[in-house]
Amino acid sequence: MLEVIADLDLTANTARPASPEGPARVACVAGHGPFDEAVSAMLGQLLAQQGIAARLVSHAAVTRDAIATLDLSGVAVIAVSYLELSGGPAQLRYLVRRLRAQAPHARIIVGLWPNGEAALSDAAVQHMLGADRYVETLAAATGQVIAELDPTPATVAA
Repeated sequence: MLEVIADLDLTANTARPASPEGPARVACVAGHGPFDEAVSAMLGQLLAQQGIAARLVSHAAVTRDAIATLDLSGVAVIAVSYLELSGGPAQLRYLVRRLRAQAPHARIIVGLWPNGEAALSDAAVQHMLGADRYVETLAAATGQVIAELDPTPATVAA
């Protein structure tokens, strides 16, 4: 699946400008599920189309044992992708805590792609999980990352 995404990116690169230059200000972190890495790669492609450099981070790199070696300096937004919360929300809560400890300056956006996930509508669950924002589509995730990178509201011409 990741190879298909890479092929799509290669095809899209012929129709758009080169990938964004400079350090990645966004880290796309894969959740624990088998397809979460693919969804993170798709989000990275969508961000690149908007001129935003994003770095893909595997779930193995954010485990309790490995996260201490993960360099998130310069990262302003961390986007976590979960297709399903296997093992319950505790797993996600601990991941958000590890990411927050490793990058206290970064805003954390959690993408919960299954419709009807409680964290998308329940403020108490959101508070317990600890992320800054929750989204349910790749388009919403892209828009939220853009908003977090440029939080100044657009001024209306008088």
